[in-house]
Amino acid sequence: GVGNAPTQRILNRARKQHHLDFLAIMEPMVPLDGRFMAWRLGFLDVVSNCGNQIWFFWGPDVRCQAFGGHAQLLHIRLESNKWPKPLFVTAVYAKCDTVERRALWDALRAPFQLVLPLGLLCSCKCRICREPVHLVAHLELSQSDHRGLLVEAECSVEQKVSSFRFQHMWTTHFEFLGVVCRNWRYPTSGGSKRQMRHDQDPCDHTLVERNRCSAELVRVCPEETFWRQKAGIRWAKDGERNTRYFHSLVQKRRFRGTIFGIQHEGEYLTDPIAIKDSAVSFFQRLLTAEPVFPEEMDSEHLEDGLTDEDRRFLCVMPTLEEVREAVFNIDPDSVAGPDGFGAVFFHTCWEIIAEDVFGVVTEFFRGGKMPKGFTATTISLIPKTASPTCWSEYRPISLCNVTNKICMKLMTTRLGHVLQKVISLSQSGFVPGRLLSDNVLLAQELIHTLESHRPDANVVFKLDMAKAYDRVSWEFLYQVLQRKGFPQCWIGLVANAISHCWFSILVNGEHAGFFHSTRGLRQGDPLLPALFVLAADYLSRGLERLFAAHTMMFYQAPSLIRVSHLAYVDYLMIFTTTSLQNMELLHDFLRAYERVSGQLINDSKSCFIVGRQASSLQTQAVQDVLGYQLKHLPITYLGVPLYKGNRKACLFDPIISRLRDLLQGWAMRNLSHGGRIPVDARMQQKGFSVPSKCQCCEAEETVSHLFIESAAVQGVWQHFAAIFGLCLCDTGSLTHMRNAAKYRGVPFSTDSIILEVQLHLRTLYAARTLTSTQWKGDLHRAAIMGFIFSQQVPRAPSIVRWHAPSPSWFKLNTEGSSLGNPGLAGAQVSLGIRQAMYILRISLHWAQGPVCWQSSQPSGGGWSLP
Repeated sequence: GVGNAPTQRILNRARKQHHLDFLAIMEPMVPLDGRFMAWRLGFLDVVSNCGNQIWFFWGPDVRCQAFGGHAQLLHIRLESNKWPKPLFVTAVYAKCDTVERRALWDALRAPFQLVLPLGLLCSCKCRICREPVHLVAHLELSQSDHRGLLVEAECSVEQKVSSFRFQHMWTTHFEFLGVVCRNWRYPTSGGSKRQMRHDQDPCDHTLVERNRCSAELVRVCPEETFWRQKAGIRWAKDGERNTRYFHSLVQKRRFRGTIFGIQHEGEYLTDPIAIKDSAVSFFQRLLTAEPVFPEEMDSEHLEDGLTDEDRRFLCVMPTLEEVREAVFNIDPDSVAGPDGFGAVFFHTCWEIIAEDVFGVVTEFFRGGKMPKGFTATTISLIPKTASPTCWSEYRPISLCNVTNKICMKLMTTRLGHVLQKVISLSQSGFVPGRLLSDNVLLAQELIHTLESHRPDANVVFKLDMAKAYDRVSWEFLYQVLQRKGFPQCWIGLVANAISHCWFSILVNGEHAGFFHSTRGLRQGDPLLPALFVLAADYLSRGLERLFAAHTMMFYQAPSLIRVSHLAYVDYLMIFTTTSLQNMELLHDFLRAYERVSGQLINDSKSCFIVGRQASSLQTQAVQDVLGYQLKHLPITYLGVPLYKGNRKACLFDPIISRLRDLLQGWAMRNLSHGGRIPVDARMQQKGFSVPSKCQCCEAEETVSHLFIESAAVQGVWQHFAAIFGLCLCDTGSLTHMRNAAKYRGVPFSTDSIILEVQLHLRTLYAARTLTSTQWKGDLHRAAIMGFIFSQQVPRAPSIVRWHAPSPSWFKLNTEGSSLGNPGLAGAQVSLGIRQAMYILRISLHWAQGPVCWQSSQPSGGGWSLP
C-alpha cells in the first residue's frame, strides 16, 4: 500500500523524474491523511472519492475541482496556465463483479469527457483542443503486483494544415462536370503547362467552395467511396457499405505510419521537429550523387540490339489517342501527387481537359523542360519491418503528379516494345514475355542439384543491393543507354524525366523539406522498372562474359544448360563453385561494378549456401574473400522458399501468415462471426445495407436457402441423387457460382453448377484419384460421363469345415480378410497351460494361407513354439 515509506519515496522520485502535474492512486489500502500525504509525495493537495478507493493529487501549478462523486470513479476539473482550456479527468476503480459494475456504467453515461481511464500517472503538456496522441509507459513504482501507467499527451498548439486532395465522391454530384467546365475554361496567359497549373490550383475559391457544397449534398451515398479512397484498399468487392471496414483500415494505417521516435546518427529522437529534420537529412543525403567512374565501363559488356525503325519509333510524337490510352491505363485508385488531383479527375473530366493535357505531353516530347509543379514528388515512407527504428528500415515510395505519370506511361509503353531486344535472357523482371515464375522454378531446380561429388563444391550466392533504386547513377545510366544504341533524343527525354525532380518527405501527415535529387530513380514512377533493368543489364552481361571466359566457374549440375546467374530487377542469385580462384574473380568483378555504377552490395544481408560435401576450409574461404554470411536451406527468393528434399507445408507458413494478416480484419472482425460465410442476411444483422435477394429467385438469401431450399440447388441435389443413390451437393461449387453471379454478373443456373462438378470429377478421374473402388454409383451413368470402370465379379462363397488338429498342435481359425492381403493381417494369441507356470502371448503378421503352431513339452516344464 501507499502507507509504507518505501512506496512513498518511489512515488516522490517518479514525480520529480517525469515532472508529473497530477497523480491518481487506486486502492491505497490506508485511511487518507490529506495534508501529510500530499507533503510526503510533493504535491499541493489531494482529494478522494466517497469510497476512499481513489486518491487524486495535484501540483502547485494546477487548480483542481472535484465533482460527481461515486464509489467507483472520481471526476476532476483541472485548470492551469499551461493549457488554453480546462482539462477534465475521470479516474476509474471498477468492481470485479459484473452486477456491481452496472452502477459504474450508469454513472459513466452522464455527459462528461473521459480523458484518462483507470488508475494512472499523467504528465500533461498539451492543450485539449483536439484528439491528442497518447504515449503510455509502464512504470515499476513499488513491489506490488500493480504497475503505474505514465500517460503523456503531446500536441502542438498549431493545427496541421491538411493538403488538398481531390475526393472521388465529388464526381457523383450532378453539377460536378459543369463546375469543372466553367472553371477550366477560365482565361489565363501562358502555355499549356501554365494553364494546367492554374486550372488545378486548389486555392481557386470557386471550385473549392462548390466542391465543398457538393460534398455536403451527397454526404450519404458516397460515404463508402470517401473512406475507401482514404483506406487505399483495392481488393474488396463492391456491393456492400464497407465504411466500418475502410474506417478501421484508415485508423490502422495512421497508427502504423505514425513515427513516435527514430534512431538517427547514434541518437534516439522523439521531438517532432527533430524527426522531420532527420528524415530530410537522411533522404537528401541518400539522393545526392557520389563519385562514380563510368569511363571505366567495359563496352564489350553491352551490345547494340536496336534497329533504325526502333530508334524512330521511340522518338515519334504521340497522338491524342495514345495520350488518352495512357491516361486511362493509370489506376483510378492510385494515390495522388502533391497537387492533389488523382487519376479519377482525369478519367471523369477527360472531354474537358483533353486538349490541355495533349498540349503538355507534346511540349514534353519536343524537349521542353518540365516545371517544378509537375516534377514535384512526395516521398511516403512505408515500413519494411513491423517496428522500424531507423530511416533505412523505411521504403521511400514516390507519389508523383498524374501529369508526370502520363508522360512516363507513354515512354514506358514505347520502351516495352524494344526492351527484350537489348536485355539479357537472365533478367526476367518487367520484360514483356518473361515471367517471374521462371526464375523461381529454375532456381529451385538448381538448388536440388546443390550436392556435387567433385573437388570444388557448388555454392549459391544471394546478393542484396543496398537502396538499389535510390543509388542509380544518372551518368552510368546515360552511358548504358548510349552504348546500347538508343538515340540521343530518347536519352534527352530520359534525362528530362529524372533529373528535374524535387522531393518533400511526408512525416506524420506533414510535408518536410523540399530538395533536388542528383541520383536515383523514383519508386512509384512508371518508368522506373524499365530504366533500372537497363542499368542492371550491365551486371548481367558482365557475369555472362566472366563465366564464358572462365568455364570452370560454372555451377556443376547434370543439366545441359549452364546458368551463371538469375536476376529479377535487383534480386540476384549467382551459381558457381567454391574454388578460391573463382571467388577472387567474382569479388573483383563485383567491386568493379560498384565503382562504375554507384551501386553497393549489402554484405550484411547478402548470403551464400553450400552443399553438405563442402569442407569447412572451402566455406571459410568464401567468407574471407567475399565477406558474406553462410546460411542454410530453406532460404527465401522472390517471396518463395527454396528448399531441398520433400515439399513441406511449414515452408510456406510465412506466406500464409502474411495473407492471414491481410484478411484477418475483413473476415474476423468486421463481417464474419466464427469464420462463417458472410451471406447477406448476416451482413444485414451487422448493420450493412445490402441487397437481400437471392441471385436466382426473389427469396431472402440465407445459408439454408443458398445450400438447400433454392430451386437451382434442389436441381443439383436431384441430379446427383440419381447417379450416386443419395443426395450429393458440392457446396464449394455452389458458393463459387453464387459469388460469380453476385460480383461478376455470371448467370446462376443449375446446369452450370452440374457442369463444374462433372469437370471436377473428370479431373479426379484423369489423375487416377477416382477409381472403381471409390465409385459408389451406377456404372452405366459413369460410362455416360466418360468414366470406364471395370466391374469386379464377386467371389463365390465356399463352405468351411472345422477339423480338430492332431495331438500336440494348436489351431487358430481367422476370417477371410487375410486373403488377398499378404502381410496385412495378424492376430494375438494367449496360451495358458493348465498346471503350468508359463503363459505364452504371440502377436504375428502372416501371409495368405493357414499358419500353424506346434507345441511340445520341453524338459524344463515350459513351452516352446517353432
